[in-house]
Amino acid sequence: MNRSTVWRCGGVLAVLGVVGTFAVRRVLDGAGDFGGFHLAAERLVDGTCFPLEAGGNVVVARYPPWFGLLLWPYGLLPLGAAATLHFVVSAVALWRLPRLFERLTAITPRRQLLAWMVMAPFIVELLLQSQLELVLLFLAVTGLARLREGRSVSGGALVMLAALVNVLPGMLLLVPLALGRGRRAAAGALATVALFAVVVIGVGGADAAVEQTARWVAEASHDLAPWTLVETGRSLHIENQGLGVTLARSMGDLGDRAPRDVQRFLGLPLATVWTVFAALLVLLAVLVASGCRRARRGVGLDGGHGRSWLAVTALVAVGMLVVSPVVPTFAFVWLLPAAVMLTERPRLLIALGLVMAVGLAFPVAQGLGLHMACALFAAACVAWAARRDVSTPGAVAT
Repeated sequence: MNRSTVWRCGGVLAVLGVVGTFAVRRVLDGAGDFGGFHLAAERLVDGTCFPLEAGGNVVVARYPPWFGLLLWPYGLLPLGAAATLHFVVSAVALWRLPRLFERLTAITPRRQLLAWMVMAPFIVELLLQSQLELVLLFLAVTGLARLREGRSVSGGALVMLAALVNVLPGMLLLVPLALGRGRRAAAGALATVALFAVVVIGVGGADAAVEQTARWVAEASHDLAPWTLVETGRSLHIENQGLGVTLARSMGDLGDRAPRDVQRFLGLPLATVWTVFAALLVLLAVLVASGCRRARRGVGLDGGHGRSWLAVTALVAVGMLVVSPVVPTFAFVWLLPAAVMLTERPRLLIALGLVMAVGLAFPVAQGLGLHMACALFAAACVAWAARRDVSTPGAVAT
């Protein structure tokens, strides 16, 4: 290892040390969601896995009732030690992700560098808030890389493991389905669900597991719907970048429910807002389907790996963000596959990064949903790139 490498590694470790210190301090001060994660794990260790909503902790209530089972090592430690462990796990995941993207896409870490620079503000934010996204991204990309390499059962299992923590990454199982490898991936995913169900029933009992899961599904499908969030005035703050909430917050007539720190215009009836929301979902679905269809044709051109897998992953990841009713700013780290896809167009990627940085710096832009607009624009660019790759076979080579 030469001297320059030592200096680079030392610099990265020093930055991570500073960020980690601030992250653990925030957790001990009661900021962020990690206190809720730790509570879920503690209740499992205490033998009270169901229900997890004790103490009115809304962070825990948002997650599936088996959530604590997946985080049980944290429950064995005091809060500060658990937060430190979580930061180390997230840092290791971050360290490994460039190589995992290389396995998935055949794009070297050096060529990914601009994408990582553009996404750095979101990565730092989620590290400071002790969130789970880096670990989920690590599991999902590892699973997709295995799927691309032909290890479909284990790949599907890893993607489903991420979905058991947070449901939306399960949408990434659409990637092998779109590229003609869905059957064995589904087998791995179903095996993971079956095995985990046995563990959950063994820990919490069959009756409690079924009852709490059914209740969570019913409550989440109603309480977390964007129209319910708007009707009840919940999650209307600018930190929620969910498409439906953003449209209602900035374009709809909310009356007394309207947040004071958000720039509003038009004042449309909510029925009109939801019509626009549905139209955007349909347009995105058409865009994703078109991009996936062309990427599947590209699989035959690039040997079943590389840009075709990256394009579908990027499109589905944007779809995850769009359908989610609650999208914190740090969740836009899921734009990383799209950013890697767009490294071939550095000026466009830099411009996109600057616009997203403006969204972070100015609350007005954030309240208007600038980040979600960037995500939709990135999806359009990825779909266009997938089309060009099929039209120009030489462009598919990685």
